[in-house]
Amino acid sequence: VADQVAPPDGRVFVMSHSLGGQIAMNYALLHPSRVAGLALLSPAPLFVPHRMLRPYWLVHAMTHWHKLIDKTPLRVVWRQILRLLWIAWGFTPRISPDTVAHGQRRLHEVDFWAQRERCARLKQQGTPTLMAWSLNDPMIESELHHQLSQSLPGGPRLVFKDGGHFINKHHAGEIAAAVLEWAALCEMRGQGG
Repeated sequence: VADQVAPPDGRVFVMSHSLGGQIAMNYALLHPSRVAGLALLSPAPLFVPHRMLRPYWLVHAMTHWHKLIDKTPLRVVWRQILRLLWIAWGFTPRISPDTVAHGQRRLHEVDFWAQRERCARLKQQGTPTLMAWSLNDPMIESELHHQLSQSLPGGPRLVFKDGGHFINKHHAGEIAAAVLEWAALCEMRGQGG
C-alpha cells in the first residue's frame, strides 16, 4: 500500500488501531526510510497482555483450538461462538464471523514481550509517534497505554475521557485534526517529532 500512496520522497505516515499498532511498529522498524511517523490509536500495550486477553493461557489455547476446529465441519458453529465472545468483550454486534476468525488468528501471533525491544528500537530510530487512547477503554487498561506512550518516541499524546476502545469512531474529528496538524509539523521539521 505504501508504494501506491507514497509521495515523491517515498515517506508515509502509518496509522493503526489496536493490534494493528504492532504491525505498524514492525513496518516502521523494517522500513525506517519509508515512515515519516506513526499514529497509534488504542494500541495493544507492551510487556503484558491487557485485560481483554486475560487469562492469556485461555486466549492462547482458544487460538490453538481455532486453528484445529476451523478446518472441520464445526467451523461455522465455532466461529459463531467466538463472535459471541468478542461481542461480550465489547466489539460491535455487526462484527462478522470471518473478521473474528481473522482476529483470533492474529491474537496467536502477538508477542507482547517483544514490545519492549520494539519500542526501544523505535525510540533510537526517532520515529515520531502520535498516540491516542481513552480512559474508559474496556479492553485495555489506561495505565498500560500510559506505559506504552512513555516507551515510544516523542509526539502528541491524545487522552480522551470517553470513547472506549474505538476512539477512532467516537473522536474521529478530533483525531483527524490532531493527526493532520502533527503530520504538517513533522513535514516542516523535515523528519518529525
